[in-house]
Amino acid sequence: SISFLALMVGVLFNFLYDAFGGGKYASSSLPLWLKEIAGIILAFLIIVAYGRKWFRKEEKMENKLYVPDMKCRNCRATIEKALTDAGIEKFSISLEKKTVGFVGDMAIAKKAIKVAGYSVEEK
Repeated sequence: SISFLALMVGVLFNFLYDAFGGGKYASSSLPLWLKEIAGIILAFLIIVAYGRKWFRKEEKMENKLYVPDMKCRNCRATIEKALTDAGIEKFSISLEKKTVGFVGDMAIAKKAIKVAGYSVEEK
């Protein structure tokens, strides 16, 4: 995660700073070049993190089902388990849209979701 990466970069900067003699006779302030490099790296990491979120491509699924009864995360988890148990490995579930996209047999998916206790409509 980004917090772990930030921690590791901080440890690396401390090591490099001490390795180049910055810790022996330096005042309490970091040198300007180190501040600038750290700022550039931080800006880059923030841009990459937001870029992944904004430009994430949604996988297109062969089939879509509308599940009007799906209302919460527990419903989502139940449907995920039902699909996995039915042998459908590639699927995506949207709580907001109440849809289930998947790659596989439509009849098997419909049956698995109905057995889990949800009504299903083809989209």
